[in-house]
Amino acid sequence: MTYSNRFNLLPSRNNGTTLIVSLIVLLLVLLLGSAVANLALIGEKSARNAHDGALALFAAESALIDAELDIENSTATTSRSALFSSHSAAGFSNSCGSGERNLYQGLCLAERTVPKPIWQSADIANTGTNSVSVQFGRFTGRTMPTGHGAGPSRLPRYIIESMLDINPGQIAEQSYLYRITAIGFGISEPTQVVVQSVYRKSPLTYPSYQHPSFFDGKFSEVNAQPAIAHALGGGHLVLFGTGKYGNCADTLPVNFKTNSYYAIRDRIPHGSKSGYITKRGNLAQRILAKGEKKERHGYQVRGNNFIFGDGSNDLSKRGWFFDFADSNITGERLLSTSLIVNGNVYFNSFIQGQRCTISGSGNSYMLDLLTGKATPSQTITGIRSVNAALGKPIISLEKILPGTPDPLGRRIAKHAVSILNFSSATDVSNIIETTEVDLKFGRLSWREIQNWQGSK
Repeated sequence: MTYSNRFNLLPSRNNGTTLIVSLIVLLLVLLLGSAVANLALIGEKSARNAHDGALALFAAESALIDAELDIENSTATTSRSALFSSHSAAGFSNSCGSGERNLYQGLCLAERTVPKPIWQSADIANTGTNSVSVQFGRFTGRTMPTGHGAGPSRLPRYIIESMLDINPGQIAEQSYLYRITAIGFGISEPTQVVVQSVYRKSPLTYPSYQHPSFFDGKFSEVNAQPAIAHALGGGHLVLFGTGKYGNCADTLPVNFKTNSYYAIRDRIPHGSKSGYITKRGNLAQRILAKGEKKERHGYQVRGNNFIFGDGSNDLSKRGWFFDFADSNITGERLLSTSLIVNGNVYFNSFIQGQRCTISGSGNSYMLDLLTGKATPSQTITGIRSVNAALGKPIISLEKILPGTPDPLGRRIAKHAVSILNFSSATDVSNIIETTEVDLKFGRLSWREIQNWQGSK
């Protein structure tokens, strides 16, 4: 029996699809693994950079503290703390002191008129022998490990700029504070962080004030030199009173006239012939009214609030003034300069007694120098004294409470002071007011300067 082969067994075809798919899957797995590894490397690099930046920031902050110790009270044998005085900029220069052997290294005089401050133009990262920046520990004796392990690659550095200390409402004396700029380095030297603070040196004693002469000419018979304070918004506040006492005729009632006290903001550019005050309407008027405490023979001060401006309307004024009450009858006038303490102004007026003599009585005034109103601690002013106090009031420092630093490093010293008058008839002092004067010192501000290299 014969069987025919009904099935034609053809050879199978293999076109490689499976192999290609397998290779694609393998490639995707490889790419995914590479991406995961790359992300891990990026994360590790970011963490290293963040750690390096934090280390540089720590080093820069250490340099700030070192500079503050350099200013304040370094006890190292190389100390120069005695050079720093709130009333002198001696040793500071426009170009900054340079050189490792220079006692004035890193001391710069801040210029308000230059387009860029010194800290932006000075190469504070330079470690050369003529560097303008001070190396950490040079004037304080402090040390920091560098160049190995987890420490910074090299020591941080700093410069100190002396700046005029201008506070509105405070006497316009030559006073200085310091701007410190410090640079720190990470483990990698190109990692750099720059921080900056403003620092005021701690007061040792309350300064004695010497008022500069302001007017060369005679304006409305001003016999006493003005006092000068810093004004809100810039410029100066010039405070003076009127009154003439030159000969016997000035003591006669027939020659009495209304005398006044003025506080005028001066922002006129040097050499300018415009902007002068031509009328009292540019000033806010204060009116003395009899106070309720009649036993003290004082006055309440009344008047509208104002802001310092150009004096063109009722709200914007160039300062304030008041007329001594009934001075055209009593002859009240100002013959001495004023005392400025902690935003207040104190002065004594003179009221004529016997003709052709300096004997008489007077009033003691205590006013907020920025508003022209009574001080917060006194509801009345112009308190009568039977015997005139012909000189300006004096300040007596009772004690200093230095206070504790806040998280920024700022301290507030509380000065307990008394304002005294000495009578013309006796040597006995009379306390006008006892108050506390707050003075901030230590580190006044702090900031990190971003993109320091790009700002140069």
